Amino acid sequence: MDTFNNPIYDIRFRDMQILLELTRTKSIRDLARKLGTTPGQISKTIKNLEVKLGINLLNRSVYGIECTAEAADILPYLEGMQDLHQRIQGELKKESKENVMHFASSSFVSTHLLPKIVPQYRTLKSIPTRFRFIDLPPNQFVQVGLRNGFQLCVHMDPIDWPRTWTSIEVGHVNWDLCCRWDHPVAKKPTLERILKYPFVYPVYWSDEGIRFGDDGCPLSIRKRLRGDETATAAAAVEIVKLTDQLGFLPHIITDSLIEAKVLRKLTVPSWRVVRKPLYLTVKNDFIKQSAFLQFKDLLQYHLK
Repeated sequence: MDTFNNPIYDIRFRDMQILLELTRTKSIRDLARKLGTTPGQISKTIKNLEVKLGINLLNRSVYGIECTAEAADILPYLEGMQDLHQRIQGELKKESKENVMHFASSSFVSTHLLPKIVPQYRTLKSIPTRFRFIDLPPNQFVQVGLRNGFQLCVHMDPIDWPRTWTSIEVGHVNWDLCCRWDHPVAKKPTLERILKYPFVYPVYWSDEGIRFGDDGCPLSIRKRLRGDETATAAAAVEIVKLTDQLGFLPHIITDSLIEAKVLRKLTVPSWRVVRKPLYLTVKNDFIKQSAFLQFKDLLQYHLK
């Protein structure tokens, strides 16, 4: 028999990673959401693995998905393969003549925060470094990261990363209600007057089509007049600058425009302060601890 005709040689490394992640999340639906795919695709992947391995991998229980005894026997080997894969990728990275770091983030972070830390980081390193900034929706961070699409990620809200990644909170981003500098509501920003003007609506694309994003505004989307819709904060700023529409926006973008008297911050006494945590996540075998800490310090400095 030709050994390489054995079905086990057709198993993709990506499929084994999905199995490992499923044993940790214990929910097909939660894992599908985390990876930006469908529960049906996850189930199909596991079924194909069972056929190629010739064993049953999962049982359903009141506690969620659980491994069968046969699966539990092979999990240590799969985890070892995953760790080896990460180490090999890390060694290949070290051998590269050019040091390229791939940063994933949401768009306003990559346009208004990360470019500030790049020149400062370069002055700290003797090795020439190029950066590649990748804008992704939050529900795709883990999915793209598992495919080695990036080594560093700056994101809002905690994410359940695989154990080969390290994540720490580096600070907070405040959100402010803003309008153009000469907006009619600027002189008297009461809630009653604010409700008369449309808001730029945050949207994003998912498998189910266009969805409204949650910007954390104390005034729910249902209570706002609908204005234009955009998936990027940068586009929202331009709309606010050029129209009577209001925007609930991150201070990373608005602070300099408020100082330049392009935008005006509106204070509504009854509204709570909206502050969201910002996290730095790195792939352990690609990024040295010293570099990780340097990025942390630079991000914290610019978030003050």
